[in-house]
This record gives sequence, C-alpha cells and structure tokens, in this order.
Amino acid sequence: MDKVCCLVAALSVQTAAADYSDMFFFGDSLSDSGTYLPFLLSTNPNYAGEGKFTTSPGNVWAENIAERDGFNASPVNQGGNNYAQGGARIQGEGYSFTTAMSLVDQVDTYLGSVNGEADHNALYSLWAGGNDFLWMLEGNVAAADVPAYLGGMVANNMGAITRLEGAGAQYILLPSIPDITNTPTASSLSAEQIAQISTLTKSYNQQLFTQAAASGV
Repeated sequence: MDKVCCLVAALSVQTAAADYSDMFFFGDSLSDSGTYLPFLLSTNPNYAGEGKFTTSPGNVWAENIAERDGFNASPVNQGGNNYAQGGARIQGEGYSFTTAMSLVDQVDTYLGSVNGEADHNALYSLWAGGNDFLWMLEGNVAAADVPAYLGGMVANNMGAITRLEGAGAQYILLPSIPDITNTPTASSLSAEQIAQISTLTKSYNQQLFTQAAASGV
C-alpha cells in the first residue's frame, strides 16, 4: 500500500529504514544541506561555512536521518540526493532568492533525471510552504484571495506527490508546516496578524493531510 507518513511517525519507526533503498529530499531551507555552497565559494574563496540556512555548521535534519541509515543527503549539485533549496516556495519564484527552484520544479527535475521512473523502495520527503506564507505576508496576496492562495499551495503540493506516486514512489514523508509566527520575520507583526497567520498555517496543514488521505496515497 502506498503511504504518506507524518514526520514524527516516520522518525519513530526505526525498523522501517531497512525497507528503504534510498532517500530523496525536496523543499526549502529547513532541508537544504548546502545547495548554495559552490556559489558562496565562487564569490569568496575564503568562505568557511557550509552554506546552510538553519544550521551552519551542523547537520540539517535530512542529513541526520540519511546518515543514520547510510544514505546521502548532500545537495544534488554536490553528488547527493537533496534537491531542497533555501528560499524555495511550493510553486513559483523563490522567496528572497528568486532563483530558488520550487518544490514542484525540484520533483520534476528528479523525475526527469530518472526518465519518469522513481525508485519504488526509496523514501521521498516533501517539506515546503513556509516561504509561501512569508511571501504572502509581504502583501503579495490580497486578503480576499487568501483562501484561493492556500488552495493553490495544497493543490501544487498534492500535484508533486501524485506525480511521484505515478512514477512509482511508495513511501512519502510529508511534514507539516511549523508555526511561522515564531520566526524573526513575524516579530514585527501585530497580535491580530500573528493569530491570523497561525490559523492559516493550521488550515493549510489540515487541508493538505485531508486531501492526501482522500487521494488514496
């Protein structure tokens, strides 16, 4: 049976790792293990960091789970299976980094590299959406259009999931978006705005998991 797992459940099942043939990661800075490192080194040969947004130095979660089970979560442009890029949105140009490849494009790039035949026994992680909310916070979405915007986020994420499934993917890890009202970007928001964003984040997560369940994956 095809499966979509939540993050906590997937990480708690230690014995499941033996069933995976490989691991692939798609998303934003929360999973990016250093995609921009080559660029940083080209602009500053003395750069001593790891090119990560959330932990530098140190592993992101994708590296921890992959290394634990003997897989490679290095960036795909450095020989690994990690397509995630800091600043990526689910669909469309990146947030802050306009060249960041969206989650949808990351998945399509992977499928193109394998001629549309995904590794049936690999674990695929899709984790994005936070930057879509930050983009919305900057006033790029009118208040009246917010419900449709959320619906589009869900539809695009589901589209990536179903394309993976259609290509043969069996195990899909689908973490929920964390509450971005705890981020530095949200520190300047009013209490009313914070409450609204928190509600919208929960609504997005609920819609995504409801549609994932209804789709049969």
